[in-house]
Amino acid sequence: MAAVRMYSLNRHAFLTRNGRIGIGPKVMQPGDEVALLLGGKLPFVLRPRSDHHVFVSACYVRDDDVMWGVETEKVRFNKPGARPRSR
Repeated sequence: MAAVRMYSLNRHAFLTRNGRIGIGPKVMQPGDEVALLLGGKLPFVLRPRSDHHVFVSACYVRDDDVMWGVETEKVRFNKPGARPRSR
């Protein structure tokens, strides 16, 4: 239990709009976005601003396709089901 308490210090659970459960920093706010960035090893929490995003932290999402890079590879190789988004 000590390890669980230590890991969860300054973190809290979140739920994405499409129902995925994750663990992110306590400083997350409603409206923050979870993003997969090409070349990134983990999903990231980004805070949208009027003309840019601010990096908040890396996070964990309970979805093997997200955590193992499958979703990122879909975009990278233009595979069906890819949902690229850029500004």
